[in-house]
Amino acid sequence: MKHLSDQELMSIVQAGDFGPASELYDRYSSRIYNFAYRFLKKQRGGGRRDQEVFVKMMKHANQFHGGAKLSTWLFSITANWCRDYLRKAENRNQGRRGMC
Repeated sequence: MKHLSDQELMSIVQAGDFGPASELYDRYSSRIYNFAYRFLKKQRGGGRRDQEVFVKMMKHANQFHGGAKLSTWLFSITANWCRDYLRKAENRNQGRRGMC
């Protein structure tokens, strides 16, 4: 599957075959992980950010229409995931301060 383009791989994923997702993961996981690491300012936690982004990619594969590059779409998912993570972390911290 290495010879297929990102769009071709996503078309297969959109048809319900998640096999090509491993090739997409191989292509993008380190870049996504590093992007999230910088976005979160090296904050601890967040687990395997790249894996969670790829789960979202598979869950919402039909929302990718090919108007932009796959990498753009994946980085958008990653940025949204990071914002959600920071918001949840902030809410947890506010809850702890309110208990004192």
